[in-house]
Amino acid sequence: MPVEVFTADQRITGYMAARELRLLDILNNAGQSFLLLHEVSMISLRGPLSQVTQVSMLRVNKNGVLFVLPHDEVGTAPRKRLYSYVAKKQLCLYVAMQGFELRGNAHFNTVGVHTRDMLIDLPGSHFMPLTDTQIAFFANPAISFQAGVVGVNKALIETVGIDDRLAAHFFQ
Repeated sequence: MPVEVFTADQRITGYMAARELRLLDILNNAGQSFLLLHEVSMISLRGPLSQVTQVSMLRVNKNGVLFVLPHDEVGTAPRKRLYSYVAKKQLCLYVAMQGFELRGNAHFNTVGVHTRDMLIDLPGSHFMPLTDTQIAFFANPAISFQAGVVGVNKALIETVGIDDRLAAHFFQ
C-alpha cells in the first residue's frame, strides 16, 4: 500500500505491507509500535522542500507520526475491514497539530450523544480517521492539499474544534 507519512519534521512517502487490511486497522494495532516502509523518499519540512533523501527501508515510530494518508494503487481490490461497518454520525472538525491544520469529517458511532461529548471522546483508539480532509502546512500556507482519508494521531493533536463553516447544515 503506498502511503504518505507526516511527522513534525518530515514528509515520508513509501510502501507499507498491508496484508489486505485497511490503514487505520494497522495504525490502531496496539501490538506494533512502528510502521515499516519500503522504497522510501523523505523531504525535510524544515529545510528546502526540494531536497529528497531516499532509502530502501525505514522504520517509523508511530508515536512521532502526526498523520498518514493512504494512496490506492491502480487496480487494487478494496481492503478488508477488521471490524464490521456501522453507520456513524458525522462531525466536521478543525484540527491543529505541530505545523499543520486539518479540516475534515470525523465519524462517531454514538447517536444521540451530545456534540460536546463527541469532541471530548474522539473516534479511534490511537489514530482517528478524518474523511474529505483539507490539509494546510503552517510554514507555507500556499502548500495545501486534500485527502479522502487521513489517519490522525490523537495523542499529537494540539487543538480540535467543530468547524462551523463546514458543519452548519448538520446542526440545523
